[in-house]
Amino acid sequence: MSQHWGWCSTFLVNLPVGAAALYFIGSHLPNLQRPREGGVKIDWAGAALVALVLGGFQALIEALPKDGFTTGNIALGMGVAACAAALLICERRATHPIIPLDIFRDSQLNTLFTLSFLAGFVMFSLIFFAPLLLQGGFGLSPQEAGLLATPIAACIALGSFINTSIVTFFT
Repeated sequence: MSQHWGWCSTFLVNLPVGAAALYFIGSHLPNLQRPREGGVKIDWAGAALVALVLGGFQALIEALPKDGFTTGNIALGMGVAACAAALLICERRATHPIIPLDIFRDSQLNTLFTLSFLAGFVMFSLIFFAPLLLQGGFGLSPQEAGLLATPIAACIALGSFINTSIVTFFT
């Protein structure tokens, strides 16, 4: 598709998928109302620190391979570390934290978080680098590489469904 209409056309697949998602959400998702217990205070400082930590970490990941350990990258890394420390302090003190730190006390959840992180790493590596390998390494066209990489997305969805069944069975 992108060969014929340009790379922007790949985003057109989101229109029918999004319309179907809105239909199913509107017709099948129950409207659950949580009982309100007192005033809920939004953790704006925690939200800002999460954005700074993740955005700074992303910028650092992109800058290090290109520029190496420059003074700016080292300062950025120290800033990310300082923001991460401030985030931990902020979340310990918040009445309604963005990231409730007590969830990390459960060893089963820590195992699940670790496995989720590793699975996400593998998933995104395959999604991003398999088409590049197929095009650059094997000389396939973008259309052929996309067709060969399509089963990756299907297997990710199937694996997610199977993993959910396994996790809920054993917990």
